[in-house]
Amino acid sequence: MPAGDTIKDISTMREVLRECSVFGDKTREDFGRNPRHELAKIDQWLYMYKHEFRDRENRKHVFLALDARDVVRNPLYAFFKIKSFKDNDIRFHFGLLDVLGDACERSLDEIEEALCRTGIFDIGVSGRDFETSILRRKLEEYVGLGILRCRKDGRRYVYALSSSRVDMLGWAHAVRFFSETSLLGVIGAFVLDRIGRMSALARLDCADDVDALAVTREASGDAPFVFRHHYIHHALDSEIVLALLEAISGHCAVTLMCHSRSGARNPVAAVPLRLYQSAQSGRLYILLWDERRRRPAVFRVDRLADVKDAHPVAWFERCLESADRLMAHVWGVSLPDRPRMQHFSMTIRGRWQGDFILTRLFRERRIGHVTRVDEMTARFEVDTYDVMELMPWVRTFIGNIAEISCSDAAFLDTFYCDLRRSFSMYALDVTA
Repeated sequence: MPAGDTIKDISTMREVLRECSVFGDKTREDFGRNPRHELAKIDQWLYMYKHEFRDRENRKHVFLALDARDVVRNPLYAFFKIKSFKDNDIRFHFGLLDVLGDACERSLDEIEEALCRTGIFDIGVSGRDFETSILRRKLEEYVGLGILRCRKDGRRYVYALSSSRVDMLGWAHAVRFFSETSLLGVIGAFVLDRIGRMSALARLDCADDVDALAVTREASGDAPFVFRHHYIHHALDSEIVLALLEAISGHCAVTLMCHSRSGARNPVAAVPLRLYQSAQSGRLYILLWDERRRRPAVFRVDRLADVKDAHPVAWFERCLESADRLMAHVWGVSLPDRPRMQHFSMTIRGRWQGDFILTRLFRERRIGHVTRVDEMTARFEVDTYDVMELMPWVRTFIGNIAEISCSDAAFLDTFYCDLRRSFSMYALDVTA
């Protein structure tokens, strides 16, 4: 990839892409600096999905819009596959692959000597491009990335290219499904690139002139999966999600850098407990224990800038039990500062036996309880801390609601007010 196509800081790109393109609520003037470089990369990689409009102040807003039926691979994964590099990084990468290409194990000194013989750069003379210490760090980096494997042989370490016996081509469809549905689907996107290159080698005897990206796009055209509701913006938070999952599995407390409404980054000391994903919007939320407020809280993952300072804590299980007791009476993700239990009940009447509306009631009841009154009628009841969270869901049953009651008078006032406004829009008699 040409050096001009690279980016240095994925976190900066993530912020610009989210605010300017996914949400479309910011312009260049809203940032403290001009994100010209990042916006140019967005135009270059996502030009086919870009749309724009101008507000009343004649400021241009750019946003992304795509049809899930026409997109078989998440286009936002592309930003994890580009990074800045120097000339010596490229020389070292291909020189190392050439030296270790015979699958033989070599020590640090042997690799250094072999690299000298390649003529790509000189090591061990004045003005050399690589010091031995730099070479050692590069080898450790490649071992961490899984490109190389390392073992101790006596008093020295020997290195070799990693090998895999997994039939990657046979797993292509499974990996393709994982890459589009998992919170860490970016891993599958990298594996798909490798599968694309492998399939190209299988079809062509020589792949010297094969563009890996073009082959991958061609291979993805016959994907067997099409998603009706395809939420792709979580890909921007893959690094944050990985850090949160590692903290949860390690029972660690962390420091979260959160974006405030003013744009500042505020540190929050917390213990991550669970990840939630909205089935309606695809948005990610993290349930955590706020150490300052000493109570559970829910944060939007797309408002987190960084996760750092992870360290194990002994009270993880106690925090999780306390949060689970509270979440047992939470319909969505709203946790009020002073929880107060509220009761809601509605009776749904179907129009015919086996009506789909009754099936929906049983399937989408979440923390509520459904009781069959007769073959055509069912009653839904729930005790929750924030009954207003049910409002959008309850509205979808309008036309089938036979009876509704709630301990919160404000809920009923809002519900009937919305009904009267709907009737007035269609000039219907409210008393009818």
